[in-house]
Amino acid sequence: MSSSKSFLNKDLNLIKLLAFAGLIISAYLSVKILGGSDLNYCITGKECDIVNNSIYSRIIGIPVSVIGLAGYILILAVSFYSFTKRKKWNLLFYITVIGASFSLYLTYVEIFKINAICSFCVVSLVIILAILVLLLLKKSSHAPRTSAGKLVLFAIVFASIVIYGANSIHSSQDFIGDSNSYQVALAKHLGGIGAKMYGSYKCPHCIDQKKEFGSAFNFIEYVECDNRGANANPSLCFAKGIASYPTWEIKGKYYKGQYKLSKLAELSGFKEKENTDAVNGP
Repeated sequence: MSSSKSFLNKDLNLIKLLAFAGLIISAYLSVKILGGSDLNYCITGKECDIVNNSIYSRIIGIPVSVIGLAGYILILAVSFYSFTKRKKWNLLFYITVIGASFSLYLTYVEIFKINAICSFCVVSLVIILAILVLLLLKKSSHAPRTSAGKLVLFAIVFASIVIYGANSIHSSQDFIGDSNSYQVALAKHLGGIGAKMYGSYKCPHCIDQKKEFGSAFNFIEYVECDNRGANANPSLCFAKGIASYPTWEIKGKYYKGQYKLSKLAELSGFKEKENTDAVNGP
């Protein structure tokens, strides 16, 4: 069997399998973000929801998971289409370089901007990088006449355009919903001590309280008391005697009303420097 047939029958099938796995992950994230529901099976806990609900989760209004879904569909389409082996390899290479650059940029954003890691996104990054490595290993047999220098040059150009473009779009967006390290640290602290906020999806003060935390509010346990709200638990609110919204439960005590973050920090015994250093790292 020729090396070409070997690639088509073995390595290309592996690329298809990897792309299909990436498609499933991207589709799942897309359904969740478009439906406004929480993510399940996240290894990093609520950090997946932090990332998926962050302002960085969209590019010109389009969820990045939908963009990733389109990329994996394109890889699959090229893999199945009857191109010459050289043309197919080149198309797959450039598409994958664009996808890998975008994924690396988003990973940078998760670590240094959002302060949270989405395990699904990490798996998707590993998948797209695995496809790229597999393609590079097969260059000599499928695109031997394509200059390595030319490939590197185009890869740098494409990667620069993708990263610069995505960063520019993000920088021009309204980041009012994003969270800084203090908000993240306080939210993690409140979540860690079992604090809860009881509220209603239509309560304006509840909405404003959530905005105080930005996307970091996902670290806090929220109990929806209106039975028409998402994931409502009115029976728990009734059992706790919750009569007004929002109501905070902190260390066994109940506090009615909307509070400034500094007051919540005081009520919960939050130590700013210690906790923000833990978020920012050494």
